[in-house]
Amino acid sequence: MPAIRREHVFLGIAFLVLTISTVVWTLTNRTPPSWDPADHMRTAYDFYRPLSLGRFEEFFGELFHASHPYGPLYHWATAGIFLVAGVSRSTGIAANFAALAILLISVNWIGDMLHPSLAETRASAVALRPGALAAMLAVCYHFPAWLLHEAFLDYLLMAMVALTFALLMRAGEFHVRFDAILLGVVAGLGMLAKQTFPFFFILPGIVLWCRAWTRRDRQALANLALSAAIATLIASVWYIPHLNDVIGIYRVNALNATVENEAPAFGFRFLAYYWAVLGGLQIQLVNSILFVFGLVYSIRHRLRQDWMLYLWILSGILSFTLLANKDARYTVPVLPAVALISVSWLGKVRVNHRMPVAALIAAWAFVSFFNAQWPSSKVDFRRSALGVPLYFLSGNVYRFDHRPLSEDWSIPEIVQKASGRLGVAPNIWQLNPSNVELHARIYAPKVSVVWLSEEFSGEKLNQCDYVLARTHLENAERVEVTERKVAMYLSEHPDRFVPVATYPLPHSQEAVLYKRESLARRERVPRSGG
Repeated sequence: MPAIRREHVFLGIAFLVLTISTVVWTLTNRTPPSWDPADHMRTAYDFYRPLSLGRFEEFFGELFHASHPYGPLYHWATAGIFLVAGVSRSTGIAANFAALAILLISVNWIGDMLHPSLAETRASAVALRPGALAAMLAVCYHFPAWLLHEAFLDYLLMAMVALTFALLMRAGEFHVRFDAILLGVVAGLGMLAKQTFPFFFILPGIVLWCRAWTRRDRQALANLALSAAIATLIASVWYIPHLNDVIGIYRVNALNATVENEAPAFGFRFLAYYWAVLGGLQIQLVNSILFVFGLVYSIRHRLRQDWMLYLWILSGILSFTLLANKDARYTVPVLPAVALISVSWLGKVRVNHRMPVAALIAAWAFVSFFNAQWPSSKVDFRRSALGVPLYFLSGNVYRFDHRPLSEDWSIPEIVQKASGRLGVAPNIWQLNPSNVELHARIYAPKVSVVWLSEEFSGEKLNQCDYVLARTHLENAERVEVTERKVAMYLSEHPDRFVPVATYPLPHSQEAVLYKRESLARRERVPRSGG
């Protein structure tokens, strides 16, 4: 079998193994999605619903007039999958599998461009090439491994960033117009994946523009401008009608920095946060050591070949560092570059030793992946000075990287019991207005959800037809002030809301569904014959 076919077979097998593991995880996990994944699946459902009914005017109304703060590429892809395969938790994350394929292909392609001698010589037939090995690492790092089974936008964003960098490197000196056009189209779609897409291209874009300007290369300058114009044109179709929504979500994130007690601006922890997260939560200890070793080798021996990878990482991390609100998910799209640097030295290993070395790294990549999806234990090292733990091989460190759970939170039953305006007081990972609203879309379309967790007032509560609240708040997890106020109001005004159903929850809790007393009384009055 030719060497290039071997690489494709290896990546194809990896794709199947990782996809099967993720599907099994999703089918056996009963925990409802948390806030963001639920919001994204609900948005996808809002695009899918009018299409499934042939209501195209309603679809375009959703497209251009409904409030949407995030790019729609993930939602559109998921809506298309819903049309073909139906609505379920597994089809709600199926767009990630397309992103997984894009990641494997793109990182392998970049590796071949960075190591052309290994891609062309027969010696590479006896061992995995750096590109294929880096592709395995990129998708098996701890953070991407669990992201694969969640409906966040960041996995697709990582894939689109990797594909765009592959096309950027293929464009070279930007003397071929077709390459510039193709790059612009993909970059425009990348912008639709998430509005943080450009953050990873700020430094590479500046350097490429300066190089072309210094050389007085008019053809390169024209093609660079053409790529940027095409990307802007494609993205503007979405961002112009939703500009206020996008600006609004940035303001919300800025406010969250205060609520979440982020580190003071430009202090040590503020500046070092994403570097610590990279080696801790995102790739963990062994892969961090491999990255440091590869980085030292790359700087000493491959500076001219790998400079784009350095800018990729620096651009992403520095851009997010300047934002007040911090989240470990934001810089995940730098991980393909981290993986490529981590194996930059592989070509210098003796041919007869290369296969065992590559096999060892690939085996460890699989261990990392399965430990994120099917962890058996948690191992915490001492916290560093940056306030971020350094993990060796750990799971259950980020709430999402856990084994499938059989917990039943009764959300479908709750929304089917309610009608009209349903006020939701709990705001925890497993039970919150976002996932209640998602289940209402699917199981009870006539139910509209009111976020009682955002603010409380007796007037707002009295506008609800039903209210969902938890009991035993003294021992409950994550009880917000507004939830306590709702519970107090319900106990002090039994004449306004009456309990109609109780649902046992995990961790010795209960959810109680209350109905506005006037509605309950109206249903109890028998109708007279006419």
